[in-house]
Amino acid sequence: SKFLEKTLVFTGSLRIRLESTQGSDFSVTPANAYALTRARFGVGFQPVSWLRVFGEAADDRAEFYKTTPPSTLDDPFDLRQGYIEAGALDGNGVRVRVGREDMTIGSGRLVAVGDWGNDAKTFDVARGTITSGFLNMEVIAGSPVLLDTTRFDRHKPGEHFYVAYSTFKSILPGGS
Repeated sequence: SKFLEKTLVFTGSLRIRLESTQGSDFSVTPANAYALTRARFGVGFQPVSWLRVFGEAADDRAEFYKTTPPSTLDDPFDLRQGYIEAGALDGNGVRVRVGREDMTIGSGRLVAVGDWGNDAKTFDVARGTITSGFLNMEVIAGSPVLLDTTRFDRHKPGEHFYVAYSTFKSILPGGS
């Protein structure tokens, strides 16, 4: 009981947003109003200080849309995130994470998920991080995930990206 209490973490969120349209070119749907629902449930497991496993399911729906909604609004039950992470999870050291995740790099200027949409973008990646008191360096290889309402989402074939991103922490006092 104490072991599970220390090693398991549950996350969740539920969002319901009502949208109403005016004008003929504003939206694809003939509906005057519709509801966007987003439910997420995650489970994290950290049996030792240097290993973490995380999975998150999502269910995104466009209720009362009156036509087939795009996958960015409606993506029934799917795996949103699922990864394994090993190494120095907190503080200085080396960390490796492999799997599906949402990412924000460069304060969202380079890569960002964005929270406004009903179904946020995720990426299938391999990610290595080195952190010290002076330097934080990430090396990432991955592919964006293609939203698919008819089956589990998968990476987009033929579309890959590679990132090397470094932050120097003590060049300017209080800056990076």
